[in-house]
Amino acid sequence: EQKKKIQYLLQLESQGKYGSCYEPDAAVLLGLAYELGIHTAKDPRMAEYYYRIAIHKGSADGEFLHLAMQMESGKVPLAEATERMRQLAEGGSLMAMVYWGDDVYNGRYHQRPNKEQAYRWWRVAADRHHPEAQYYMAFGYRSGECGATDPLLAMMYAKESEEGGFPRAHRLQGFLYRRGEFVEKDLDKAVACYRKAVDMGDYLSLNYIGDVEWFRDNK
Repeated sequence: EQKKKIQYLLQLESQGKYGSCYEPDAAVLLGLAYELGIHTAKDPRMAEYYYRIAIHKGSADGEFLHLAMQMESGKVPLAEATERMRQLAEGGSLMAMVYWGDDVYNGRYHQRPNKEQAYRWWRVAADRHHPEAQYYMAFGYRSGECGATDPLLAMMYAKESEEGGFPRAHRLQGFLYRRGEFVEKDLDKAVACYRKAVDMGDYLSLNYIGDVEWFRDNK
């Protein structure tokens, strides 16, 4: 959905219709487009251009993405950057909660891993309909990492993440069907979920298809 919006905004930009491009959310998407090369060539200068416009218009997500670029290029002291990332997540930046949450979860940038804090941010982001955060919550409730093991809530968040187009949501549902957690055990449905994940680019799910097929051949 965001790629479709980016494509539309790039068309507006090419037509000189900058008013819509300079709206805060639009500027964030255009910054991502130029940073990551989505429907256009990568251009760090243009990415910074749009991120700074987003910041000027009051976008915390724009500030987060701009700061992430600066961290990658070493243009900002690490301690200063990580503290500001935390502040942005605490302040409600959706992207900071999701992506800085992942860094906090894994203990990147010389931090001590803090899963409890990461899941606290992810819960807020999931309730704001962010598909990746919904997947993280599904994983957390399946594994018990988020404070409780609850396959029902794992399935709920996985379904929401699936609706938002996040590939690994299908993989996680495959696990639930493979093991019979909350749902009745069904290897055919598990494989179907894994195949959906693969079709969306989650090639790790090929391993799980192979695992199911091996089990069938050797049981």
